[in-house]
Amino acid sequence: MTPLGENYKHALDQIKVAIQASEHLANYLEEEEDEHYESLKTEFESQIEELHRSVAFYDPLQQEAFESELLDPDFEGLFLPRVLGYSVLRGALNDQYRYIRPQEHFKNILLAISNSSNFDILKNRIGQTIEVGFALSSDIWITNLINEVGNKQVRTFLEDLKDSKYNDIRSRRTAHVKYMKQFRSFNYLTAELPQSSAQVKIDHRSIISFLLYRGNMEGTTSESVYDYIHGFIHHETLGQSPEHLEILLIIGFFFDLKPEDQKILAARLNTYQSDEEQEMFGVIQKMQLQGYGLKDANYDRFDEVSQQTEHEALKTFTDTCNAINEIGYINPEAVEVAKSFYDDNKGTSLDNECLRNFIFSKIE
Repeated sequence: MTPLGENYKHALDQIKVAIQASEHLANYLEEEEDEHYESLKTEFESQIEELHRSVAFYDPLQQEAFESELLDPDFEGLFLPRVLGYSVLRGALNDQYRYIRPQEHFKNILLAISNSSNFDILKNRIGQTIEVGFALSSDIWITNLINEVGNKQVRTFLEDLKDSKYNDIRSRRTAHVKYMKQFRSFNYLTAELPQSSAQVKIDHRSIISFLLYRGNMEGTTSESVYDYIHGFIHHETLGQSPEHLEILLIIGFFFDLKPEDQKILAARLNTYQSDEEQEMFGVIQKMQLQGYGLKDANYDRFDEVSQQTEHEALKTFTDTCNAINEIGYINPEAVEVAKSFYDDNKGTSLDNECLRNFIFSKIE
């Protein structure tokens, strides 16, 4: 987890002081009426959300550190239901729709809510989130979490949110998809910079989700994202694996790199031998078919990297795509360009399959 910057800490401290000095909080503590807590929420949650948006855009790797600051009881549980949702959706899932690794951030937020003096009002906003988070977690992990809760009524509340219907993978998948749709308009994805090949394998789905979201985001990509990319491609001990290769290709297709970073990325791709080029085309095919959001600009961007590699098939493919883009795919000359590439490869090769997908996307 990347530490939170002092500027964000200072801003949060100011909000925290204002919350504790608020007349709405004084009224709530005195009368314990929900309407006073709602007034407190109206006054301060928008401020916390605006600050979180700033962190998410400019310094996305600091999001979990920011959210951990909100666990301070002096924030009175404000904005915790939202970040609890973020923590549920950040976890990478395996093919069985279970978390690949235990979600400690989800656990820490949920325990903070469970131990909050404002739990009775907060629980009205977290039921679905906990149900989905529990559905994606292992039974042992859930049991251990609930056992850490001291209040018997809170434990009962949590136990009731364990639903046996989620033993079926179809129910887990449906619940996750439906819940994720509620957060489509929010920027909450983050990633950790891996330090080993093992960590790449474990975290690659989270890393890919983060990079694709940032790569498809409208507007300027923040400097901190480029710092993350720079750190990844310059790391020399991440090894070679299908997961590592996919991340490298996503970086090449989706981000405008500085010339020196393009050169390093090309060098990393060169560590994969010529007989592994088909594996590269397999990744490109996956990007084309699984909604990664590839556009003409992505092929043009990756061409700048591929031309610096030693992979001739890859260079020819991106050259062909860019030539078709420039000519216009309905131009007879484009047909000849495509035919030349097609005839140089086996009809069922991944090279040709990727070119077909590229042209089909234009027709669509």
